[in-house]
Amino acid sequence: PVVAWMQAGPSGNSDGTHTPASRTVSAQLSTGISRIASSPRRHRRTDVSFPPPQVPPPLPPRATTRRPVPRFPPPRRSPRRRNNAFVVTNALIATNLGIYVWTLLDELSGSVFTGQLSGITERLVISRTFLDDGEWYRLVSSGFVHFGILHVALNMYLLYQLGRLLEPVLGAAVFGLVYGVSLLGGSAGALLLSPYALTGGASGAVFGLMAAAVVGMRERGVNPLQTGLGMTFLINIVFTLALPGISVGGHFGGAIAGAACGAVVLAPA
Repeated sequence: PVVAWMQAGPSGNSDGTHTPASRTVSAQLSTGISRIASSPRRHRRTDVSFPPPQVPPPLPPRATTRRPVPRFPPPRRSPRRRNNAFVVTNALIATNLGIYVWTLLDELSGSVFTGQLSGITERLVISRTFLDDGEWYRLVSSGFVHFGILHVALNMYLLYQLGRLLEPVLGAAVFGLVYGVSLLGGSAGALLLSPYALTGGASGAVFGLMAAAVVGMRERGVNPLQTGLGMTFLINIVFTLALPGISVGGHFGGAIAGAACGAVVLAPA
């Protein structure tokens, strides 16, 4: 290969400019390769001092970067009454027991040994004679008067059981309506079959509640006779027909009215 060396002296270039002597340019011509000689190294100055590297300060802990959350004392819960699902049942039982104690005290005060009804009991029972005088309130008051501790105890026990069964399902208003319709049905039945007998007791309303529950079970495909309620209803019907001194019209009148209510309010959706 052809090698050419070119060196510019300190005298200068052809155009009059000065070229430093320390710069030497060499070129080697070969087949497509050229190389330029490196310039001499520059000495690094050691008398220059640089500031130390600036390191950013560490961040404060994360907990201190948040705003403090104010803590308030827990709110005081005001005492609330729990919704009683058996308010109508309890009210009816309390009313019946209260009236019975009232009539019992009246009997103990004077007429307990005479074998006659007390004045309070006589003012509450139902009979066609009293209705002819315009005392229509006896249609309702007769359902809250009882003759003896066994009479009121059996009726209140059945009312307690039926109330626990029906009132949560029907609601207080509808349950009270079924009870009232059954009570009036019992009074109508007593006036129909024994118009001049002195009749009283919650049996007509209780029979209505039992009949409503039996009809509701039947409409839901449950055989009432395979349940305790159905057998209780059947036994009470037998006692009504077999034992003397029981108002057949009052029991069956309440049962018919309660069954009609049960067919409406307990019908499956």
